[in-house]
Amino acid sequence: MPQVEVVILTLNEGDDNLFESFRVGASGFLLKTADSETIVKRLREFVDEGTTMSMGVARKVIDYFHTQQPAEPLTSREQEVLAHLLQGETNEQISSKLNVDISTIKFHNKNIFRKMHVSNRIELMRKGNQSYSH
Repeated sequence: MPQVEVVILTLNEGDDNLFESFRVGASGFLLKTADSETIVKRLREFVDEGTTMSMGVARKVIDYFHTQQPAEPLTSREQEVLAHLLQGETNEQISSKLNVDISTIKFHNKNIFRKMHVSNRIELMRKGNQSYSH
């Protein structure tokens, strides 16, 4: 089955839209405010190179990484909950195994997702069983 590549062409320059697009799999991001020659040039670049972005977008990406704080490590309890999540267990199963209230598991999930820069279990699973320890 052929792989589909996506280039976002938008008027929205917001960082949330930009990073969410890349996070869910976009391979390029162009702004409609560019002239048509530039857009065509960038699309050709995409076909040749597999990715493209407007210069303003590239600056936002660079600035984002220059201002990021070091990753916050998971606590030992969060690592324990993560291990259960990666095994596909439900919140109910995890709370039962760890003998804690389900609200505690949901709290740990929220912190794990934030620290691992994911927004749901599917993204967490996509990251695979990469070790996350500092």
